[in-house]
This record gives sequence, C-alpha cells and structure tokens, in this order.
Amino acid sequence: MQSSNKPNIDFAKKVIVSSLQTGSYTVTAAWADVDNGFSITIPTTGLYRLTCQCIAEVAHTTNTINSVELVLANNGVDIPGSWGRTYKNITTAFSVAQTNTLEAPIQMLSAGDVIKLRARKTNTDTCSILFGVTVGGFIQAELLSQYVNTIPSITDWQSYVMNIGAVTTAPTKGTIVVDNAQWRRVGSNMEIMYTYLQSVAGASGSGIYLFPIPAGYTIDTALMATCLGTGNYGVGAAGSGNAYNGTNHYPIVSLVYDSGNICLRYDSTSSLISNAAMGLGSAANLTISFKASVPIVGWS
Repeated sequence: MQSSNKPNIDFAKKVIVSSLQTGSYTVTAAWADVDNGFSITIPTTGLYRLTCQCIAEVAHTTNTINSVELVLANNGVDIPGSWGRTYKNITTAFSVAQTNTLEAPIQMLSAGDVIKLRARKTNTDTCSILFGVTVGGFIQAELLSQYVNTIPSITDWQSYVMNIGAVTTAPTKGTIVVDNAQWRRVGSNMEIMYTYLQSVAGASGSGIYLFPIPAGYTIDTALMATCLGTGNYGVGAAGSGNAYNGTNHYPIVSLVYDSGNICLRYDSTSSLISNAAMGLGSAANLTISFKASVPIVGWS
C-alpha cells in the first residue's frame, strides 16, 4: 500500500456547525442551493469530515417532478458520495417528514470554501422543501488535521472480497450486478465502502447479517463499543448507507457488531438487516450500500 501526499491526521479536532433554519424553501433550478440562510465557510485549509442531518418534507407545484435528492456542495459543486435520501412519487402535498443524513468522504478543503445543502431534481419545475417544524437540523464540518508537509497515514483504496455472513446461517448472493468492497487506512481508522446489487434473488440464510472487515485486522472495541449483546442498535455507529428492496429506498446505519464485523440497522423497522429484514432472498432488485469508519488495533 502506498501513502498519498496528504496531511497527517493529528485529531486536534475543531468543529464548525451551522443550523438549518426551519420553514419551507423554494427550489426552482434542476440543481440549486437550498436558500435557507445557512452555509459553512471553511476557515483553515485541512482535512475535514462533513456531515448534515435534517428532517425534511418535499412537495411541488406541478405533477412532473419524479424525484428530489439532497446533496452537500462545495462552492456550488456536488461533493461525490454525499448524497442523502431520494424523495420519490412527489405530489403537490408535502411528503411524510423523513430524517435525512448526509456524510461526505473525508477530504481536503481550502480556506474560503463554502459548504451548502443543494437539491437536485429531475427537471426545472418548482419544488418546496419543508424542514422540521421545531428543529431544522444542522450541517457540520469537523477539522481532522491542518495541512502539514509530512508523510501521512492515508493509503490508496483497495478492493477486497465481501463474504456476507450471518449469526446463524450465511445468506447466498443472488445474480450479482455490483459487488464492490473497498477499504483504506485514514490515520487510526479503517474506512470501508461496500455496494451490493442483485438482479435475481438469492437465499436469505438465517440471523443478523455480518459484513466482515478485511482479514488480518481487528476493530479496536476499547475505542468503539459494539452493539453485540446490548440490545441497543444505536451503539457503535460507524457510518450510514442506503437499502433498496425493489420498491422503496431506506436509510441504514452501519454499526460495529464485534471486533471483526459490521452489521446494519434498517431504519424502517429499527432492527438489524437479517434474513427477516432486507434478506438477500426477499427481492430480486435488492441493493445494500454503506460506508463505515472503525478504529483498528495497532494503528495510531
């Protein structure tokens, strides 16, 4: 593995937060900033983690918009990998309020960069986005390290084979369209990205699904608690993602299951993905995609 020419992570963290204002905001262009009075201006060049969370509803004034998606943008340009929930089947009435979590990959930002929330639509017809009645949400930039001209501990992305396991009986993948697992080192953490898409259903197996990290590494559970045995599926949150059952999209949260595995909370039911929830045998056009960042034993 080769280190890229990026700064070291010293974890002297600095967090910049801007609140998303409540109320309804109109978006007319197919790609446009949500003009709700918030933005973050990056004060110092460095390596940042960007996150955004809001509760939002969507409506339009005509009947021609098929979908609206929220995304983070830097100086008016979408940040790859930061897309959030897709709102579909939009009508003139506001949709049900839904939590939307956006998280951009860790990246280098320059002093003066402006981070905003954007909406992208299938056309230029007008839509309205209503943020939570009492809590609009927030956008946050976390400075992980300022720029220093030293050899860093950030490696290139590497692929690995994701053999999905389960607590009882491992599932069987269906007809694979996409099966892509990638990992890299970022300081003391391992970042994982995984996308699975099938066109024909497989077999669901039995029990909670387990998504292993690459062989030879161990999650430092002294630094990050596991959800195993707690009954609390909010413990050990490591990232976010999306699940699609051929009909609907649902947000998922990646969790540390144990020292070698990630599990996924399915937010439609607040239970873990398993043979009984988004199982590989449950639908033909099934998609599971997530990101996770976990501390590794021996890395600093």
